[in-house]
Amino acid sequence: MIDSGIYEDEANLETKQLKLKPTFKTTELYKNGVVFSNSKIPKNFDQIRSFRDLGIVKPKFSYQLSSGSGELQCLF
Repeated sequence: MIDSGIYEDEANLETKQLKLKPTFKTTELYKNGVVFSNSKIPKNFDQIRSFRDLGIVKPKFSYQLSSGSGELQCLF
């Protein structure tokens, strides 16, 4: 369970102090819930210059309006 991230071993356990509103302390979530905290994994975007670098290519969309009229706008 430690490898999957479900359970943290005691060496990496963090204790944090939280300030809670008194109204929250009366809820079921406070009485019976569990709080999980995720950490952000930094990414390097130095090599990203366009959407194509992220694997996003310009798709072609086609649509039909029931009114029979429409206008085409270019987003990028």
